[in-house]
Amino acid sequence: MIPLPDWAMRQVRTLLIMLAVVAIPVLITLSRVKVPVTELGTTDNPTPYGYTVSLLLFVVPVVTIAIWHLRLGAPSDKRAFVACAILMTVLGALLDLFF
Repeated sequence: MIPLPDWAMRQVRTLLIMLAVVAIPVLITLSRVKVPVTELGTTDNPTPYGYTVSLLLFVVPVVTIAIWHLRLGAPSDKRAFVACAILMTVLGALLDLFF
């Protein structure tokens, strides 16, 4: 096996972290399904806390990107990121309420 250079190892590690950031919330969300879809009509609540837990699909990647960006980004990038995050959070909450 040919050893990879340092820059390639960093890219592989970054890719694996990105995969984990998405895969872990997916596994947690899917583990919350209590009744299969075929039995949907027999129970009142087939996925207790399903919507709340599914928000992890968005929260975990955003928090991970925020930590990475706020630690390593330029000051102007940090201000832009925080402003965008606040705007998207407010708009997302409003859309959730109205739809």
